[in-house]
Amino acid sequence: MKFISTLFSTCLLAAMSFQAAAEPVELDRVRVIVNDGVILQSDIDSATKTLTANARKNNQELPSADILLEQILDKLILEKLQLQEAERIGVRIDDNRLSQALSDIAANNEQTQEQLRQTVAAEGLSWEAFREQIRDEIAASEARNAMVRQRINILPAEVDNLSELLAKESDATVTYKIRHIQLRFNDGEDKSVQEKQAETIIERLNSGEDFATMAYTFSKGPKALEGGDWGWMRKEEMPTIFADQINMQTKGTIIGPFRSGVGFHILKIEDVKGLETVSVTEVNARHILIKPTVILSDEGVKRQLNTIIQKVQSGEASFAEMAEQFSKIQAQPYKVANSAIKPLSFTCLSLNTK
Repeated sequence: MKFISTLFSTCLLAAMSFQAAAEPVELDRVRVIVNDGVILQSDIDSATKTLTANARKNNQELPSADILLEQILDKLILEKLQLQEAERIGVRIDDNRLSQALSDIAANNEQTQEQLRQTVAAEGLSWEAFREQIRDEIAASEARNAMVRQRINILPAEVDNLSELLAKESDATVTYKIRHIQLRFNDGEDKSVQEKQAETIIERLNSGEDFATMAYTFSKGPKALEGGDWGWMRKEEMPTIFADQINMQTKGTIIGPFRSGVGFHILKIEDVKGLETVSVTEVNARHILIKPTVILSDEGVKRQLNTIIQKVQSGEASFAEMAEQFSKIQAQPYKVANSAIKPLSFTCLSLNTK
């Protein structure tokens, strides 16, 4: 009887252990369904790790967790749609192209491939997941380009005309590094809400707040999770709505808000390459002109002007008094570009730089 009791207890413990071992363990879960695809919690976690690591590397402050999650979901949904389109049109990124892209990333970060692997591991990502993330980004980019090409029909004559225009533009070789904030219109919402928000953002930017942080927090544009950074582009490489707003502005210029069909936009020119700036100094000049005559020779004019200069410098007389007494020309404002004002023959100038 004791043996049976012991055997029963052993079986009961084994059954309890089996039940405990059979308890379901959540490995991953679906967060969003996008057409016939899904976005998993692991996708969100991976994107969050990457974004957090990049922000830490660049000393960039991120918005609150709920805003960050919303931005990440927007980005992942857009990428999923683009990847589905890439698959539909047959885009395939082979391993050779992927390896070249990874080499470029390492070179841009001044790293070897092995150092890049170590960096990725330090950010909590596996190398395989990172590779597939880059592969997806390239495929999505190809899909975007294909969709744009399908919607554009350019005649040869238009190409020739544009080529001539670009050749004539003085800023054809100028490259701009720009950031972008897009406030998207919501269905059924008064558009003045976005306009007022855009004006508030402009005020905060002008008061010194960081553009990248504002883009993380408010932008609904395609580069929101990169702090609105579109990188370096020439005007002909930019979206038309950007290029129309940029007209030889200098580094640090904030442009906007301006409106398009999807919302309001704000741009910042982070830096400029190839833009030649001409420094113009405006001066208010008092001018004394004494002309040689039959009676007064060139040497006589020079001696008289030197005497006037000595009197003005010694305080014996003011320049205005000397001008009123001797000058044959009225005071004029002068603009001088990139040079000092040189002494003129038979002329005396008093300059007040503005």
